[in-house]
Amino acid sequence: PPPSPPGGAAWTGTCDAGCPSVRCRSRSSTGDTGAGDMDEAGAGAGAGGRRKRSAVSEDAGSEFEMSERPLRVKLLPGERVKGRVAARRCNSPHTPTAGVLLCTNFRVAFIPPGDPDPQDCEEGAGPLGENEVALTCIERLVAVSSSRSKVLTASSSLKFQPEEVMLHCRDLRLLHLQLQPGPHSRQFITTIAQSCRPDSPRDLFVFDYALEMADNPASRQRVAEFEEDFARTQMFDTHLDWERELARTGAHGWRVSLVNERFEVSDSLSKFLVVPRKILDLDLKTLSAVFTAGRIPRWHWHHAGSNLLRMGSFLPGCAQRHGLGKLEELVSGSQGWLVIADLSEDLPSPVDIQQAYQRLRGLCTNELPGAPRIADEKWLSTLEATRWLDYVRLCLKKATEISALLWNQRLTVSLQESDDRDMSCLVSSLVQVMLDPACRTLPGFQSLVQKERVAAG
Repeated sequence: PPPSPPGGAAWTGTCDAGCPSVRCRSRSSTGDTGAGDMDEAGAGAGAGGRRKRSAVSEDAGSEFEMSERPLRVKLLPGERVKGRVAARRCNSPHTPTAGVLLCTNFRVAFIPPGDPDPQDCEEGAGPLGENEVALTCIERLVAVSSSRSKVLTASSSLKFQPEEVMLHCRDLRLLHLQLQPGPHSRQFITTIAQSCRPDSPRDLFVFDYALEMADNPASRQRVAEFEEDFARTQMFDTHLDWERELARTGAHGWRVSLVNERFEVSDSLSKFLVVPRKILDLDLKTLSAVFTAGRIPRWHWHHAGSNLLRMGSFLPGCAQRHGLGKLEELVSGSQGWLVIADLSEDLPSPVDIQQAYQRLRGLCTNELPGAPRIADEKWLSTLEATRWLDYVRLCLKKATEISALLWNQRLTVSLQESDDRDMSCLVSSLVQVMLDPACRTLPGFQSLVQKERVAAG
């Protein structure tokens, strides 16, 4: 393409034949481009066009001066740029890298000079690199100046001039960047904060992506494949979804009950409960008083004569008042031998897991600028002290033990937890991933999440 016009960087698009198609001058040599210009330029990339952007390089005059060398950036269908600013990636205090920080409706991306052309990327490679993070993956956004710092939300107002921005990601990454001084940096950070937590779900990128894919004839095959996978995902919000799961696993002696259709048994359970065929709905209402929050034993999975159930803990003294006969049939599922696995005895509490995660996060990311770093020779011992790996080991061990009871001994196992909403869904999901090949496919795993975490309350 022809060189950029003097006095400012250029945003240059190329058509499929490689000739220049779109050119628009930035408003200043610092990259302060209006939102309208960026949105107009980014919209064309949704249909597969490639965009070349100006880079930032260290120069004798200014460490944030825009370079004339174009840089290619590949946008996904429906992705549009909301703003950009010159920045420096602080990988370490001694090796900062100059580049351009972009915010789109899908991601925040730092683009250093010399990135490979998207045409050179491997086919099927993921859209995000090590310098990029999806907006939904940003857990906390911190604006930092020489004298103060502030955690920003969508409704926050930034009243000081930020010098740095820190993106704390849910995958334990920390993107720490120095920003070009100027009022546009403050507006850019505000744009990121508002994009991370949109006011309406319709503002999420997935809707723009779906509309663009539907209008693109070249994407119809991919859309058809996506719709086919979605059709194979069970949402477990209808009576038929549970009937299909019973038929898929080959379970007999069970029925789908509508006793909780008005949430009279439990306000935290689904409308549809899979219970033993011999137990009447009237008995279910009576026996719900025996369990915490009315979370009666329910069927969740079957394999070759063994069944996996979930239930809440017994309330003291209630079993004697309601009789043991019907209660035993409900708990065992009328399937013979039963093992009740009390998860509170061997597994950590959700509070313990949360605290271990916070310690792990603090170890893997530098939460604050200038925070002391763990010496290399002490890092592994500090990791062990978080107890995160120990808790992971305990959960996998319990899931393995229950899998052996179901697979080898053909026993019915009922997972019991005080409120039946934390470790129970975790262990049940792990067991099914281990034993059921269908749960290791994308549609099967999506169905598993719906069954164990959404429908089960």
